[in-house]
Amino acid sequence: MCEVLAEESPDLWNSNQTGNLHETPSIETAVTSVSTDNQISKDLQHIKWRSDVHSFVSFSASIVDIFKCSAFQSALERLMPDSSWELVDRKGEKQNSDDAVLDDTQNQDMHSLLSYFVLLKLHNWTPYKSKEVVRPAEYCQIGEQVEICSTPFGGFKPEAFLNSYSHGIISNLAGRDNCLILSDARCIPGGEGAPLYTIIHSKRYLTGIVVASLCWKNDEWIGFCISCAIDKILDSLPTDKMSCIHRYIRGLYDLLHAGYMPLFPVTVLLQVGKTWGSGVIIGKKERLVLTCSHVIKDANLFPVEAKIGSDDRLIKTEVIHRQHPLHHQFDLGLVRLSCGEQQLGMQKDVVECAKPTVGMKVFAVGYGVFGAEHNLAPSVTSGVISKVLHFKHIPVMVQTTCAVHPGASGGALVDGLGRLLGIIVCNTRDNSSGASFPHINMSIPVCTVWPIISKFLVTGDSECLQALIVKNKLLDSLWSLGETAASFHSKHYDMKILKLQVSCRDCDKVKTQKVVHLCYKLKKE
Repeated sequence: MCEVLAEESPDLWNSNQTGNLHETPSIETAVTSVSTDNQISKDLQHIKWRSDVHSFVSFSASIVDIFKCSAFQSALERLMPDSSWELVDRKGEKQNSDDAVLDDTQNQDMHSLLSYFVLLKLHNWTPYKSKEVVRPAEYCQIGEQVEICSTPFGGFKPEAFLNSYSHGIISNLAGRDNCLILSDARCIPGGEGAPLYTIIHSKRYLTGIVVASLCWKNDEWIGFCISCAIDKILDSLPTDKMSCIHRYIRGLYDLLHAGYMPLFPVTVLLQVGKTWGSGVIIGKKERLVLTCSHVIKDANLFPVEAKIGSDDRLIKTEVIHRQHPLHHQFDLGLVRLSCGEQQLGMQKDVVECAKPTVGMKVFAVGYGVFGAEHNLAPSVTSGVISKVLHFKHIPVMVQTTCAVHPGASGGALVDGLGRLLGIIVCNTRDNSSGASFPHINMSIPVCTVWPIISKFLVTGDSECLQALIVKNKLLDSLWSLGETAASFHSKHYDMKILKLQVSCRDCDKVKTQKVVHLCYKLKKE
């Protein structure tokens, strides 16, 4: 059954105000997405209206039309093919080959249905007086704030879950006129068909419809929800069907930009053979890119090439510094781009850095999941700094709640002012179960290594970069998350023992990631 759950108290509802959870459209008809759990038929559908916290009034509805958004289907097939992406709700692990075949079939069905939408007409419904404002997705920008109001778990206990609120940002955009929207706002199965709003000057504008709440690539959970642009959905409606909803839509406002946006450091994609990672341009005149050493570990076998933003050209680079990460701290590398300053797109000659603090709102910028062949801008996810680990009062590791995925290693961790806080190294994985945790990740604090980097920027003397190579047993234990980390407790250092191993999945094989630290003081220990 296809259900739309609507909360009572229409007087309180205003779609233009953020922070209000009453999100039901002010129309007699409703557009929702199609999923394999919906048994679509031409029979009357039941729509539930909540009269109080414990009861609902049921309304009937009929299907006006089932239609496809071709622009979204094309973007989805190019960006997330069913051969490597799963967009179904995993209710359990695959037990045998038959289960795997069933899952593959269900996943293919899901892919084929994601671009279809259903227009319902509600009967005996008193519409609200307020009207929706639709914002075309072509004017959206990566990093804009979004809100989703959905019903997790569908019809299960709607009195508990109806109109649940989630907040995040636009992580990336793809397809014609940005018809495919990726967001890091948390969404749970049952939230398909929920409205996605962009926030501009404290007002919300209907921008998309959630079509997939969860997704996996190569058996790894990816922390994005997928939405289709609402303007493309409405454009896909047959002309004769638009008459039943146009009077309830205030118009397609050309809202160009969301006003102030953080000016993120220029993040590049670094391609080495068949693998890739990310890097941050730190010096405009020197054309220097700071990255992780493991991203360019195969530089002796393959050329290291860089791609800037959605420019599909690959730029040759020169490796200035790299090191073997095993039992060394500070997994850092430096490369120089062979291009002019104009191609870099930097506003300042040198990137601005800042010191990370617990609770600070941050953004992770990098080319996670999507390689050079997709020709996308770097993805951005939001979160907070959950922990900063220190060694002798020096920051040596930053942990955040941002969603970090394979390919983001070497990317930028920045604050709300666009200042560089860290270089992303990895997320975490439980090697016993294979489960990955994109929202538990580690970065190298740039403030700790910056004195050495800035010295090289001034002098050009690569010998000073040798100070980045630090061997310290306690730091090595910290970054490898080994059992010997208990020695930190015996020395009263503030850290939590995790029985997980950090994995570098940008490389061909899963390895225990040994990372590094740089500071002259630490080198003496």
